[in-house]
Amino acid sequence: LEQVLVNLISNAIDALAGVEHPQISMDWSRQGDIVRISVRDNGSGLSEEVKARIFEPFFTTKKTSGLGLGLVKEHLARGWHVTATFRTPSPELSALESDRLALETVDVTDPAGIAALAGRLSGQKFDLLFLNPGIMAGRGKTVSDIHDADISNIMLVNAVAPIRVADALIGCVAPGGTIAFMTSILGSMALNDDGRVELYRASKAALNSLILSFRGRRKAMDCTVLALHPGVVRTSMGGPTAPLDIETSVRGLADTIAARAETGGVAFVDYRNAVLPW
Repeated sequence: LEQVLVNLISNAIDALAGVEHPQISMDWSRQGDIVRISVRDNGSGLSEEVKARIFEPFFTTKKTSGLGLGLVKEHLARGWHVTATFRTPSPELSALESDRLALETVDVTDPAGIAALAGRLSGQKFDLLFLNPGIMAGRGKTVSDIHDADISNIMLVNAVAPIRVADALIGCVAPGGTIAFMTSILGSMALNDDGRVELYRASKAALNSLILSFRGRRKAMDCTVLALHPGVVRTSMGGPTAPLDIETSVRGLADTIAARAETGGVAFVDYRNAVLPW
């Protein structure tokens, strides 16, 4: 409930950008066993276009400021040539002006779209393939309280889709290259002693298992496979009170990838290159 209120207030603050006399009010009422909490602001409200799409999965009106965009910026700053993919148009990504940046569109839950991307990238070789899909569902709930559709969706996006994309693009990885998957310390079976965010944590544990299987069936391949924990970061998923900013996380991830380059095998490490238990 605390995180829900933090998110609601954060959304209200975002909605008040540019408002001359911003106001946020909170009130509550009780009806029998139900307590209703309301957070209101005097922002401009939702446009008709946004209202028409507000219940679409993954739809957001927030500017892109996640780890994916941060990783693109960090690697461009280090002189890399970067091909970045996105599911829906990203003005922030498109605004990055660099002759070393190429943009591609793909929905990682669409096998036909993944195959089409592999076809467009055929013939290119990449030193790093970084798989970064990730969504949150069922925060604060047990799996017994979460809809089947949400369970299926998070497992597909967080666990299965990254492996499918890696399988499809494996031919684009240069000899000695790195294949990195964005996972989470919550995916560690050994460290699961409190049961928090159990559906998300199960999806990342499933991803970790599939990463090991992915490497296991490609033992002869000359590559390094990394399962990377970015830390708890101030993103839409980590929340505004998370201890790490995006810049610190992606800088550490890039340093870790560089340190682990051409080491072979598979490793589960965080943004500081500290080894984590599976």
